[in-house]
Parts: sequence; structure tokens; C-alpha cells
Amino acid sequence: MKLKILTLFLILTIVTAFAQTSDADSSPRVLNKASLAMRAAKDGYVRVIVGFKSDSYPELIGASRRAGLNTKGTARARAAEKADAAVKAETRKSREKALEAVDSRHFVINRAYDYTPEAAMEITVEGLSELSNNPLVEYIVEDVPRKLPETVSAPYAGIDSTGQIGADTLWTSGYTGAGWYVAIIDTGIRRTHEMFAGKNIIEACFSSLNDCPNNSSNLKDVIGAAAHYESTYYSYDHGSHVAGIAAGNGPVQKGVAYDADIIAVQVFSKFESQLNCGNRFPCVLSYPSDQKAALEYIYSRRNTYNIAAVNLSLGDGENGGYCDTDDLLYTRAINNLTYADIAVAVAAGNEEYCGAVGTPACIQNAIAVGAVDYTDQEADFSNYLKDVLDIYAPGVGINSSVGGGDSDYEAWNGTSMATPHITGAFALFRQKSGIVSVNQLLTAMKNTASPVSHECTVHGDESRINADNVASAISNNARVNVSINSDDIYVNSTELTLNITGADSLGINGYYISETGSVPTVSQFTAVAPETNISITDESLSLSGSNGLKSVYVWVKDLNENISLPASDTIILDTVAPYVVSITPSNNSTNVSRSTNISVRFSEPVLASSLTASNLSLTNQSTLEAVTSGNLTISGNTVTFNPASDLSAGTAYTVNISTGVTDLAGNALSSAGQSYFVTSSAASIDDEDNNTDSGSSGGGGGGSGCAAGSSSDYLLLGLMLFTGIALKRRKI
Repeated sequence: MKLKILTLFLILTIVTAFAQTSDADSSPRVLNKASLAMRAAKDGYVRVIVGFKSDSYPELIGASRRAGLNTKGTARARAAEKADAAVKAETRKSREKALEAVDSRHFVINRAYDYTPEAAMEITVEGLSELSNNPLVEYIVEDVPRKLPETVSAPYAGIDSTGQIGADTLWTSGYTGAGWYVAIIDTGIRRTHEMFAGKNIIEACFSSLNDCPNNSSNLKDVIGAAAHYESTYYSYDHGSHVAGIAAGNGPVQKGVAYDADIIAVQVFSKFESQLNCGNRFPCVLSYPSDQKAALEYIYSRRNTYNIAAVNLSLGDGENGGYCDTDDLLYTRAINNLTYADIAVAVAAGNEEYCGAVGTPACIQNAIAVGAVDYTDQEADFSNYLKDVLDIYAPGVGINSSVGGGDSDYEAWNGTSMATPHITGAFALFRQKSGIVSVNQLLTAMKNTASPVSHECTVHGDESRINADNVASAISNNARVNVSINSDDIYVNSTELTLNITGADSLGINGYYISETGSVPTVSQFTAVAPETNISITDESLSLSGSNGLKSVYVWVKDLNENISLPASDTIILDTVAPYVVSITPSNNSTNVSRSTNISVRFSEPVLASSLTASNLSLTNQSTLEAVTSGNLTISGNTVTFNPASDLSAGTAYTVNISTGVTDLAGNALSSAGQSYFVTSSAASIDDEDNNTDSGSSGGGGGGSGCAAGSSSDYLLLGLMLFTGIALKRRKI
């Protein structure tokens, strides 16, 4: 009895200690740290998603998004590949750098993301402590499996919902979604159903519990990868129903964009117990880490397929406002897709909230979708939050494909059914005008929508989509595109050249260029001879203002004085020469490890192609021979050279950096840099301090191995000793 009381006392003590820990400004955000610690102590590990700090990431992902907007032509395709490679290198480096300070026995990486500096991990109690005190970690949040919104089989099938939103009007004009893909992130798909006959269906699966085909945790671009589970699992065919609404094309029943193709991504895992599923078990649940992997997969395929929109008819929670800063799991991934002109439509949820929506519908760049019935009455189950919910669509009595057989249909209710109406509509809009941004289309969607009778007492003017009205709004505008300096990302001069193209059936007779997004008046346009298709090359523009990100906007107008929606391109102006901040080993260092790497930190990122053997060299002063064999890597502002073999013992070396090194804009190094050092006479010892610090790294890295523990760390150790907890280990 005394032992039980002591154990309980220690558990309460450790929970209190974790709860009272005061994080410094540089410390990671750890959501429910005490709960994470207790779960890790009980189970041996806890599933988390960890975000890592990266100063270079915002700039690099911005370049990746822009490069992917137009990849026609070999040069642009290569530029997009290069931009993506830079992002992947930076996310990998930020992750590896942060985890250098964490004992490898204390964590397992389940998913390492390429396009966001994050990883899904399993960590022990010790790993939680190490990560929680790591200044290179941005946040830690538990990876908790989430259920689908509740959907109810409707007692009747409502009127044709595609007609209710005006999709059939667009069909008669030839806009059916042909040439575009919609991505359905859900429970998978019954690809043999008659609604999907003849379609190109790209499949992928992400399941943390290894429930993908062949008992794998992920499977990409393989037929059958997104096959749904057995019918014994509740909600097993949810994805088939959603996909049919967005893009199905059956003998009688048609989806909104019935000629669009489908990317089906299965992100659910099987759960057998009532503890996980409630009264409806067995069931399928989805880890946020798997959903993030799916969103990243779609982003990685944006230059391979014409992707109009992503559908997320999933989520839970109760959020009374935008959650971008509070719910970090989805924000970056959704932003990446949106800024790459791929809409992300998300179900608001079915909990009847007046004043809240679920996650990830609360992300600002997500298009949060509510449900109405066939009379445009808001469904009583549909969650609502003024100014956060974006649009309504039919979600009551919606008939679509299900998993029982290849010709089976059911009518269901839910915001899950409303959301694919928006997803499919984006494919129609993209077929009509592929260059209009997501935000422009959403604005047009809101401005042309039909009124809704709201259930909630306090409400705004959020309305139901009219797809035909949206198409009319964007068709009244000529189309225009602009590129700066042949799609360069950086420039070191304020003098630019623009290439402008435009098309309009009436004929374009003028264009206007500006550094602001303010719509011009007709009198401000530069006149050109009327043409249905125009191409203006090498148009000059002088940038105003100081260095930094610059945007250029272009409009054209037609013979009826209709002004187009603006096209825009961005460029980073940088006229400042880079300089060497530090070199490691530092100048005049001695007793340097023979296995040392050469690290040069610049004031800003430098151009990889300028790091030639003549511009950055390591020379043996005894033989005057350059060390050329090795691996050169770039992470942010730091360039690291890892020689292929150990340096010679007791030998002097010099590192030389010439002014031929340039930054990303082409500015040459302001002055050359040099460092002289002498290697140790003894064999290199990996863990010894070989006096290779440049003096600038300080104590923030956390890699000394014997850092002082916090009070909660010591209490945690006491808990483990007194209770005899044996932490489960996994082979790495």
C-alpha cells in the first residue's frame, strides 16, 4: 500500500513539475507536456510531430511555390526541380542539426517531411526532455488519431445537387473538369465502381499502423494503393462516396466535375477496440502525421499533374477562430498548396456548433465548407463560425457511390458531402481559366453565391456556391500572364525585363504594369494594336524602394474596356555583397581533428554553382596540393566540405575563399576569406574537443552530452527508478 501511495505521489509530482515548467522565448512550444511525459512513461514512447527551426525555409519554400506555378518549357521545369531540391535539403538539414543533440536511442522517425521542417516521431521520456530543451526545435505536439465527421444515411435523396449549384450549366458550355485532377484524401476508393470507369486514378496510401497494402506504412503511385478496407470497419467507404460527388461519372449519377481525373490518397488506419472507436467498432481513424504526408505528396506531384483542388472531408475539434498559430500540424502544408494555386477544401464538421469549426477547417487558407439542404436552408448539423466558414454547398441527401458493389449508391448527409462540391467546382473553374489564383476564385465564389437561411442566431452573409456565376465572373476578364527576368528568383539590379502574354476573344488593346495590386483605371493603360493573343517581350521596369521581396502586377483590357484580373510575379532584389562570417576550423587553430569538416558561414545563402574548386579550396601546405575529394553541402548560410578521407597528421592546411563566390542574386563576395590550421599529430578521436570552434557557436546547440537537467528531468528520473518502469525500446 505504501509503495502505491509513493508511486502516486511521484506521478503527481512529475505532472506538476512539467505543467509548471516555464519555457524561455527560445524554447520549443510543447503542447500538453505533462500529458506527453506520462504517456511516454506508461507506454514506453509517445507519438509526436516535431517542428524544427529554419531561418532559410520561408524564402526557399516561397521560391518552390512560385517555380511550380508555371513549368511549361524545359528551363522552367528545371528551375522548379532546383527550387524543390533546395527546400528538401534545408528541411533535412534543420532536422538533422536539431537531432544531433538527442540520443538516438530515445527516438524513432516515422515520417520525415520534405517540404516542411517537421517530422513524425516516437519518443521516449528522455527524448521528450531532450527535445523540450532543444533551441533548434520549434514545437512538439502529440500525433493523435482522429475520426471522420459523423455521416448519416439520408432517408431520401435530395434533388440533383449538381444542378443546385449550377454545374450542369457549365457542362453545356463544355466545362466538365477535363484535363484536371481532384485529390481526395480520405479512406480510399473503390476504383472499380461504375462512377470511376475510364478515369485516370492515381493512388497512394499513408498509414502509421502499416495498414497499406503489403503491410506497409506508405505506398505511392501504385494501382490498388488506395483500396478501401473491409466493410466491417465503420466508414470504410467514406472516400468512395466523396470521390463520386467531386468527379464521378456513372451511367445515371454524375459528380460536379465528371470528366476530371482523381488522385485518391488513403490516410486511415484500422482500430479494433471500443476505447478508440466508441460504440462503432471496429473503425478507421487517421493520424495527422499521415494526413500531412498526403498533403505533401500532392504538393510533390503538382508539376506532374494538373491538380485543381484537394478535398479533406475529415477533421474534428472545436475552434472559435483561425487556428494557424495554435494548430501547427496543417498550416504549412495547406499554405504550400494554396500558394501553388491548388485549393484545399475542408469540411467544417457536423457537431452543430454555432461559433466553431473543426480542424483543419480553422486554417485561414483552407476553404471551410458548410452544408445546406435542397432549399438552401443551413443543415442543422453543420458547424458554423462567422468570418471563418467560407462557403456552403449541398450536404443533405447527397447520392453517390459506396463500397458494397460496383453499382451501389447511397444518400448521405454531412459537411463531408458538401465539401467535394467545392472541390469539383474548382476543376470546372480551372478548365475555364487555369491562371486565376485560388484566392481570386474564392473571392468570385463568395461574391456570386446565393443566400442561405442560417440556423445560428449570430451569423454573417456566408452563402451557397453558384458555379455558373463564378465561371461568368472569371470569363468576363481577359487572361494575362507575366514573368520577370525569364523567371529568375533573385536579381541584383533594379532594372527588370518583363515578358507578358494575354488572350481574349474580343481582342486585347492595352496593358498596365504596377508594383501595387491596386486596380488601374482604363485611362492608365498603355495602348497596343488589338489582338486576340498578345506577346510582349523585354518590357522594361525600374523597381522602386529598398532590397527585399518585390511584386509586379500586370493587367490587360479588351475592346469593350473589360479589365482582366491581375497576373503577378515576384522577385527578390538583393544589391548587397555577401561576406564571410566565420570559418571552422578558425584561423590559427591547432590540434585539429584529422576527421574535421570545413565549415564556412556566410552572411547570406550563396550560389552553389559559384562554389568551384578555385573559389573554395582546402590546401595541404606541405605538398601544396588541394584536397578535392569530398562532399560539399549547403544548409542556409553555411557551406560544409566533408573530405573523403582523414587529413594528414600534424600538417598545416589553409582554407581559401575567393571573391568568385556569389550570393543567389549574383553579388560577388565583398572580400576573400582565409583560415590556417594544423591537424593533430595523434589519430583522430571523434568525441574529443579538438579546438575547432570558431567561437561563435556558444552553448545553444545542446550537444555537450552533460547539460544540466531541469527539475522536471530529475523528478522524471526518480519516477522511473521508484516505479520500476521499463521503457519499451524499438530498434532503429
